[in-house]
Amino acid sequence: GQCLECNPGYELMPDGSCRPYECTPNQADAGCKTCQPLESRRSDQQCASCSEGFTLAGDNVSCIAVECTTGPGHQCRRCTSDRTQ
Repeated sequence: GQCLECNPGYELMPDGSCRPYECTPNQADAGCKTCQPLESRRSDQQCASCSEGFTLAGDNVSCIAVECTTGPGHQCRRCTSDRTQ
């Protein structure tokens, strides 16, 4: 097709077609536990919630790894995931 504009959740491709933004939930170490509904996505991999060891970034749609450092004082005694340093 020769689209001028795509519906929400779709990206306009160079050939004039509309491609749905992709998101794969529950991938090991990928971040997204659940994905935003298709019609809410504005790019690929937009998350609604994050897998263990990840947290939503400032944009509220991407997941970033949570770092945890064990040690004395203000550092953690134990971490909630396997992401210790």
